[in-house]
Amino acid sequence: MINVSKTYSYCFIFFIGMTSIPILKAQDFQQVCKVKVSNIDKSVVDDFGNVFITNTQGDIQKINAKCEKTLVYSPTKTGIIKQIDIWSQFKIFALFEEFQEFILLDRFLTTPVKYEFSTFNLGYISNATLNYQREIWVVDESDFSLKLLNYESKNIITSQQLNQYLDPTNHSIIGIKEFRGKLFIFDAITGVLIFDNLGNFISKINAKGINSFNFYGNNLNYFKDQKLFQVSLKDLSQQQLVKPNAQFDALMKNKDSFYGLTKDRLTIYK
Repeated sequence: MINVSKTYSYCFIFFIGMTSIPILKAQDFQQVCKVKVSNIDKSVVDDFGNVFITNTQGDIQKINAKCEKTLVYSPTKTGIIKQIDIWSQFKIFALFEEFQEFILLDRFLTTPVKYEFSTFNLGYISNATLNYQREIWVVDESDFSLKLLNYESKNIITSQQLNQYLDPTNHSIIGIKEFRGKLFIFDAITGVLIFDNLGNFISKINAKGINSFNFYGNNLNYFKDQKLFQVSLKDLSQQQLVKPNAQFDALMKNKDSFYGLTKDRLTIYK
């Protein structure tokens, strides 16, 4: 899970394979704040600069734009959260793959509602995310399909095979996310696959080995090999963004802030 921006001029061209990606000129960054967080695992940032961080025990912490820890959720049983998503300010989604379940939390990280995939007549679910309705996308590894279902009625709305786009025996999906009516599947081996709201394949972004990603405005930002890239969702053109001069495990960007994470620290820059 990773991140537009001021006006920049182009510096030179950086080549990845046959694709030329412009790099923006260097700029100075100011460290706004930093905070120590133990055993950081996953992270996501909302439009207001709040960062939601999970640890390896399945806890979720909300940290505001001043690096203040404001809320925390601890599950009743310890487990790694495979994916965390924010849907508006009122719904937090967390997927526990090892338990084959997901939970929905309110904006205060309270009143969790748990859903078990065993009650949905599905196979083994490796990845899942909500859309803007009462529906959930899942990757069902049992028949290697992408399914959309209503999580209240448990009815399957659509199902599409994925073996045309991903190798069933050699894939590594790090996350899936619906954004503005399209579903994005982030696979470390193949790249980013884009589907419409019924699961029909549209296009692919050649971006393998992504460490983290996030959406903001009309852009997808992704972080790989200590470089931050921005993809325009209008035409899928890419550019490499200048980032703070530090090493990160994950890096996200929203309007004018950067959120760098290591295993035990969040640092916010502008």
